[in-house]
Amino acid sequence: MSWILEMDQSLFIWINSTLSNSIFDAFFPFITDLHKSIFFILTVYPLILFFLVKTFGKKGLLIFLFCVLCLSTIDLVGNYGFKKTVQRLRPGDNPAVTAVVRSPYGGYSFISNHAANIFGFAVFMGFFLASIRRYLYVIAFLVAFSRVYNGVHFPSDVIAGALLGIAISL
Repeated sequence: MSWILEMDQSLFIWINSTLSNSIFDAFFPFITDLHKSIFFILTVYPLILFFLVKTFGKKGLLIFLFCVLCLSTIDLVGNYGFKKTVQRLRPGDNPAVTAVVRSPYGGYSFISNHAANIFGFAVFMGFFLASIRRYLYVIAFLVAFSRVYNGVHFPSDVIAGALLGIAISL
């Protein structure tokens, strides 16, 4: 088990420190919490709903509601089933790791709810919107990667989160 933790920490340091550059330093803190921005809330969510209703009619509203239910389930399982149970320290709070923290965080590290939610969203919506599926997966990967680059999650937190999001959305 210790070799897995060592590999996890080594990969974390490589992503968080070695890959550091000015472009990533600007991009990844921006994208990591994009879903919380007022622009996103006031434009992207309504556009998703509009696009679903335009494409699927009344079923589009049902798809949107089930997506919200799916993401709520992912978030609850991630938080109460894993974070509060495992209680793994974040890289910035772990004395064994030197982390460059580029975005705010709170609570425990395992699992990454950001990764769980974005991968859950990508898989769920990709099922209905096959023409943009690959773009949803690229966005999911970038958000998940941002959590490690920003120093708030270990790679295993993000991988486990992505797997949880995929499993629940399926």
